[in-house]
Amino acid sequence: INLEEIYDWLLTDDFAPFISDDDKEIIYYFKVVEISKVLNYDNRGYLQVTFKPFSNYQYRRKIYEALVESVGLIEVFNYSRKKYMPIIAIINYGDEETINKIGDMEIKGLKNGEKIIIDNLSKIVQDKDGLNKFSCCNRKWIELEPRVSTHIAINGNCDVKIICEFPIVK
Repeated sequence: INLEEIYDWLLTDDFAPFISDDDKEIIYYFKVVEISKVLNYDNRGYLQVTFKPFSNYQYRRKIYEALVESVGLIEVFNYSRKKYMPIIAIINYGDEETINKIGDMEIKGLKNGEKIIIDNLSKIVQDKDGLNKFSCCNRKWIELEPRVSTHIAINGNCDVKIICEFPIVK
């Protein structure tokens, strides 16, 4: 194994996800802050690596999905101790006149088969190519209360994914 390839893998500008085989729903985010070689006279040994965590939390990843042709319902449990604003991916299966609703949020003006991503926290709405689709959304952002199930009504003709990474303490 080439040592440079290992350095390239470990050294990143951003925090990288770490998912253990013990629990695939739990994600930690780490960044390498120090690497040192521990080698013997034969140039064999190991790397001693120090990681910095992104936060004091671990993150529980959950994806809730519904394919709706008129009316549907998604139940989302917020595992966090704080309010949480999810990411939503929606594909319109109607035409440009179709109004898809997720709770109080309305999405309209999407072509058939068009997908957008709505980040409720950062208030960014864009398509798969990163183009701004903010005008397609009425800005009724979705916020999940801590430690409770929220029932979110969905109306329209669409496929909805609610993507969550709940910050939790364990």
